[in-house]
Amino acid sequence: MRPVGRELNQAGPAYTMVSYLGGRESSFTIVFIFSLFSTLACLPVLFIEAVVPTFEQLFFLLGAGVLAAGGQFMLTASYKYAPAGEISIYQYSQIVFASLLGILFFAELPDLMSPGGYVLIFSAGILIFLKGNRST
Repeated sequence: MRPVGRELNQAGPAYTMVSYLGGRESSFTIVFIFSLFSTLACLPVLFIEAVVPTFEQLFFLLGAGVLAAGGQFMLTASYKYAPAGEISIYQYSQIVFASLLGILFFAELPDLMSPGGYVLIFSAGILIFLKGNRST
C-alpha cells in the first residue's frame, strides 16, 4: 500500500504561493495558473500512456474536475482570510478522510501506526482552533 499524505508535503510550496498571492491576485487568476501549471506538468505522461475514456469515465472525470475546481476556489479564498500556518493543519485532515474512503470503497486497511497519526492530526487542528479563538 502506498503512503497516504505524501502529496501534502509536496503541495506545501504551492499553498505558500497561494497564500502570498491571495491579497495580490484574484481567485480566478490563481486557480487558472495553478490548473494550467498542473496540466502542463501532466502532458508528458499523457503522450506516453494516452487512453481514450469511455462516456461514463468522461462523465466522472468532468464531475471530478468541476468539484476539484470548486474546492480549489474555496481553498484559495481561505488563504486570503487566514495565515497559511493556520489553514495548512486542516489540510492534513485529508489524510484521515482519504483513509476512511479507502476503507469504505477499496477495503484498504490502515497500518497500526495510522490511528495514532489520526489522533495527532485532529489534536493539532483542535489546538490551533483553540489558540486562534483565544487571541481574538
